[in-house]
Amino acid sequence: MAQMAPNELGRDHKHWLAEIERWQGYLRLWTQQQATLAQDVDRILKDHGRQLGEHAKSLDALQHTIADCERALSTGKHTAETMQTQHDMDARLHDQQRALHEQLKTTHHRLMLSLAMLKGEPFREE
Repeated sequence: MAQMAPNELGRDHKHWLAEIERWQGYLRLWTQQQATLAQDVDRILKDHGRQLGEHAKSLDALQHTIADCERALSTGKHTAETMQTQHDMDARLHDQQRALHEQLKTTHHRLMLSLAMLKGEPFREE
């Protein structure tokens, strides 16, 4: 390599220091953005976990309601009108749970796809 004059060395040093300063500025910005991202991801994951837990409880409650209705059908203690009213309410609850389940499924798949992309891995739905 050819020997450089002192002023050329100094020019390189100034350029390098300016570049390092610019990189440090980016690092400060990226560090702030990463901290915000970590908080957002934590909040999103906790909220999703809470929603999954609530959905699980709702499904359990709906299963018990259906089992109670089956028992009532077998005993014949309730009138046909009462049974139909209860059945209509249960049908609405079931439809609500179906809609909620589809929303959660979409959200869950979006989260898993985002994570797979961050990790550089393909997303495989199981």
